[in-house]
Amino acid sequence: LHEASYQNRPDVVRVILESPDADRTSLLHSREPSFANTALMWASMMGCLASVQLLVNAGSNFFAQNAEGKTPLHLAVASGN
Repeated sequence: LHEASYQNRPDVVRVILESPDADRTSLLHSREPSFANTALMWASMMGCLASVQLLVNAGSNFFAQNAEGKTPLHLAVASGN
């Protein structure tokens, strides 16, 4: 999910989220080890509105903070999105 969000692939994000075997809660709240970013944070930084909408609608926490204390909104603005 993180890679699909980073690579600007809302089609893949949708397939992952709609998979009957997916543990959506774990996927939405998992963090990558380097910066503790969630999939929503990556989609926000990359400016992929379609992925952001899918992730928020699926229950992703838009108030979550990464290792630097930044939220998805902070990251989107800092990236010019």
